[in-house]
Amino acid sequence: GHRCIPGPTMGGLTSVDIGLLLALGVLWAAGLETRTVGIVLIFVALARWLPSGAPEENNAAHDTDAVQKCPSPAAGRTRLQGTVVPSTGLLDFQEGDVHVFDNENCTCKFHILYRPTDDPAADAAGDYPWAAHFGGKKRLWEIRWQLTVKRAPRRPLVFGLELSRYMPVSGWARRIQAMTVATLRGVVGEDLYHSCGDDPKTVHGEAERPVFMMPLWAFDQIIVSEPGEEPDIRNIASLGTLRTSNRVEFIRRFSTLELEPGKVYTFAFWCISRFVDVVRWRMLGVVPKGVNFNTFCGRPPVHIVIYEVEEDPSGREKRHLQSRKTYYFNLALWSTRDPPAPDALRALVPDALRGPGQAREDAGRGAAHGWCCWR
Repeated sequence: GHRCIPGPTMGGLTSVDIGLLLALGVLWAAGLETRTVGIVLIFVALARWLPSGAPEENNAAHDTDAVQKCPSPAAGRTRLQGTVVPSTGLLDFQEGDVHVFDNENCTCKFHILYRPTDDPAADAAGDYPWAAHFGGKKRLWEIRWQLTVKRAPRRPLVFGLELSRYMPVSGWARRIQAMTVATLRGVVGEDLYHSCGDDPKTVHGEAERPVFMMPLWAFDQIIVSEPGEEPDIRNIASLGTLRTSNRVEFIRRFSTLELEPGKVYTFAFWCISRFVDVVRWRMLGVVPKGVNFNTFCGRPPVHIVIYEVEEDPSGREKRHLQSRKTYYFNLALWSTRDPPAPDALRALVPDALRGPGQAREDAGRGAAHGWCCWR
């Protein structure tokens, strides 16, 4: 048989919690300053409580029960799923497929590779589709795009993560978020744009969504090709220009990159992957064992996006408002370990219950975006 036991929550005191309180008394009695005692215990408490998931009120909105969410041997390995927006169907990223879609701004192929971080034995044995590629590397995942624009963007494109709704983050979660962003800023550079978004209940006018966006030079690999000469997106190792080969030259060259029709642009990104375990849905590197990503995003999915931001005529508006964005790529992504709530999934993918691959049929019946998949 197979059992899945839910982790600890903050619903009540356990022996460990009582131990923490006793430790507070001992340290205080020993004469340590209250501030010092508090800092020590806060970090111990973070290590214990935060890994258990998002705050209880956030989990309650989309959890089923712990046993149902935990993969069983019959259900197979945890995997990534998603849908392009607007949806053409549910996509399952486990077989190494290349997905292709077409919208009014571009034609794009994309390919998602990831390690089975929830199955260390399979990872160590190389028992997954991309084992040869990830062997000897620290990265946990990699995303590749092959983009052909239909018109030259008027403004520089940016790429990154976006949430579809405002998520209030306060207290220690806000501090951990700030530390995480600072860590990632050190990896990708100072041009990173991060916003917690605007609370629709308090903002006047249009509200900004939470975003974490980077310039094109934050990609780890860029290949510019003539049509018909672009590489197979599944096999781009050692091709094009790597940011690690000469970071200063890479930034100088691609900070002024202007995409134009008649060229094929291949991008790959992985540099922050060691801090984001997308399969286990955790942020790593800030507190022991990591933090459930829902602490910051509320609930799945997160959106991987590429867009341009229209210039504000007054020059005063710096926010990435929806009215200023033109999307070239928008993928809602989640892990089957922590999927969207049923109502959220139906809103994203009306035919989600019909299973992955439905997009292949829908794309031929006048879907909003053309879509196909090849292996």
